[in-house]
Amino acid sequence: MAARRTGLRGSRPRVHNPGKSAVNRSANPMQTRNRILDDMARVASGALGTATGLRGEIEALIRERLKRVLGDMELVDREEFEAVKAMAAKARTEQEKMAATIETLQAELAALKGAGAKPGKPAALKKA
Repeated sequence: MAARRTGLRGSRPRVHNPGKSAVNRSANPMQTRNRILDDMARVASGALGTATGLRGEIEALIRERLKRVLGDMELVDREEFEAVKAMAAKARTEQEKMAATIETLQAELAALKGAGAKPGKPAALKKA
């Protein structure tokens, strides 16, 4: 146990590294470039944040103006449009049914006219 070292934390002795001294760090041109790049990155990120905020404000203004313009045009909602479309389709179907009924009644009337008036029929069916 005589080989035991006191006062040292590791088993390796400290080695002087000239590249990491305080004097050499400030003279390193890469360090200066990194500071410039860091500053440029900060400016760019600040500008990006400002642009993002500005974009949000512009979108809000455009959205508000579009709402105002579309409100003045008196456009209908999609729900109202679909309801009216369904009503129109139903009306068209009923109109086609009525047209078929009228054709059937006209054919019966023509058959009655062709056969002559029967004694039990009202006079209103006869055309003068």
